[in-house]
Amino acid sequence: MRVLKRHGKELEGAVQERVSGELLENLKKKHAEEVAELTGKLKCFADNQKMVDNTLQLLNAKEAEVVSMKERLAALDEERSKPAPPSSSSAAARSGTSRHRGGFEARRIKQLEKHVRELEKVIQKRFPNSLSALVLAANSSSELEAENRCVLFKNHMLPPPLTEE
Repeated sequence: MRVLKRHGKELEGAVQERVSGELLENLKKKHAEEVAELTGKLKCFADNQKMVDNTLQLLNAKEAEVVSMKERLAALDEERSKPAPPSSSSAAARSGTSRHRGGFEARRIKQLEKHVRELEKVIQKRFPNSLSALVLAANSSSELEAENRCVLFKNHMLPPPLTEE
């Protein structure tokens, strides 16, 4: 009986060692899986932090650029608000170039307006139902109305005709 009890205790010890060994292996596997999962999360958090840092640096650079542009704009506005130096305007007046150039520009504007009117007439003839032709017709009718009003006003201002008695 003693031998059986001893043999039973030895078997019990062997079973406990085997069970504890299997349990230990299971715990090691679980631990390794948890470590791998946490390592992945840590890597993800580190990548996100790098992106946040880069974005913050970019934002700071853009804010600095905005501030410098505002300062430059203020300087340009201040410079623009200053009156022009009198020497340059008096020199242009003495040389007479500003009037000559102004006359040239006025002639050029008149030529271009005449050319635009000619082109509008061509478009109106070619496409009589186009939008631009309708606009021209509306403008010309308002011009005619203005001329008619002017003529009526002149007629109204004339003295009444003399009647023969």
